[in-house]
Amino acid sequence: MKLQKIFALILFSYTYFSVALAQFTDAQKNTVVSYLNYPKTEYDIKINFYASAYTDYPKDSLENLSEEMLLKKITNTPKDASIYAKLTIERYKKQIFDNKIDEYYDKTVQNYQQQINENPTNIKIVSEFLDFAVNIKNGELIKKIIDYGLQNEPNNVEILLGATNFYLNYEQNLDKADEYISKALKLDRYNASMIVLKLGVDQLKTIQSMQKNQKATLDISIAENIFKEKPNEIKYEHLYHYARCSQIYISIMFDISMDSTFKSTDNPFDKVVLNENETKAIKEAELFFLKNIKKSSKYKAIMLENLGFLSSMQKKYKQSIKFYEQYFNESKNMSGLESCILLYYVQKNYKKAVEYTEKRLNQFDDLKTNCLLVRLYHETKDKQKSQKIIDKIKNMKEDAKKSKAETLAIFYLMQKNIKNANIYLKDFENSNEIQILLLQLTKNVLENNKIEAKKNLDMILEQDKKNENAFKIKKVLQF
Repeated sequence: MKLQKIFALILFSYTYFSVALAQFTDAQKNTVVSYLNYPKTEYDIKINFYASAYTDYPKDSLENLSEEMLLKKITNTPKDASIYAKLTIERYKKQIFDNKIDEYYDKTVQNYQQQINENPTNIKIVSEFLDFAVNIKNGELIKKIIDYGLQNEPNNVEILLGATNFYLNYEQNLDKADEYISKALKLDRYNASMIVLKLGVDQLKTIQSMQKNQKATLDISIAENIFKEKPNEIKYEHLYHYARCSQIYISIMFDISMDSTFKSTDNPFDKVVLNENETKAIKEAELFFLKNIKKSSKYKAIMLENLGFLSSMQKKYKQSIKFYEQYFNESKNMSGLESCILLYYVQKNYKKAVEYTEKRLNQFDDLKTNCLLVRLYHETKDKQKSQKIIDKIKNMKEDAKKSKAETLAIFYLMQKNIKNANIYLKDFENSNEIQILLLQLTKNVLENNKIEAKKNLDMILEQDKKNENAFKIKKVLQF
């Protein structure tokens, strides 16, 4: 009996190490590597409404002033808050995170706090301070300012607007956001900023219901009713078209996402099928934007942006790109170039996508755009440019560490350079995220480690039983 146990143990050990050390074929390795995908870049195309496009703001005396000119205006009094705020925001926009931005930030906060201490009932100062915090996306600071504002001015619509944005964008608490919206609309039912936030919250709630396979349609009655009351005011007509088109877009895109034949590489706009009422709504919105586009430079840009969206919904891609180019030229907003990039990408016109991504890089040389270029150069098989960007990314010091490490790891895995890939995969040692597990699985295959490859494949399928790439790999590796 003892001999049998020893023999069984030897046989088990032999079988285990035979499996562990078995070689994957070059064909298997090449196929698994071919399934690698660079991280997605979150660009989107949507219809928009900004209440600010219809608001007359006092001219900002600090607008377009250089850093040197702004510093000359410093008076060493609490009134310097707005100057230091401008200096901080400009550095934040350019992603310059150095000692200077820390200095400017600290002085902004100190000076605004001193102003508030000296004038505790002046809500205008609190609003300015809140705008600063929103511009630099500092959630902790936003929360402190909102708490102070709500305590001292609970019925101030601007403070309620800030609270809504905070709970919507930072806490993702839709019910709490809805609570502040309801309170604000009781105070000012025609407030366009609050109406569009109400529509935004309802959009998210509608999508949540859809994801639970519950039948849901976006309620746009708030925009319809306001437009009926004020049919001659352009901003409420814009709001009405925004709401109708959003309702159509959410419904259609959700149907596409549930279509089992739709692949991640497909162009979603090619799948759009509009019924008669939806076509009528899209055409009416298009006519509205075309008719009003030349009436004021204030809202020309957003109308161009929305015309780009409506053209995409009708599969008029050349026309859509033309509108988005005009939108960028009018506003200098990066989303114009990003929409062009996205439209060329989904049409698999990678050369044009590269052209517009390089344009974006000339405007703003950030990690996100460089990572996208690596992906596009891979599609166009431009190895020389790809390597040049990779070398550049290695030395970039932006906060998006995950995107950087993931892009570099994928690049080296595609080259089958396991040593360099491991340098960046170490950042994800304890990650169970599917995309990261796919990278670890690819590395296991290149290392001929069948035990770990099988383990990582099982972990992926445990999380997502329908994962397309995992099923392909399982078949290729004959697991």
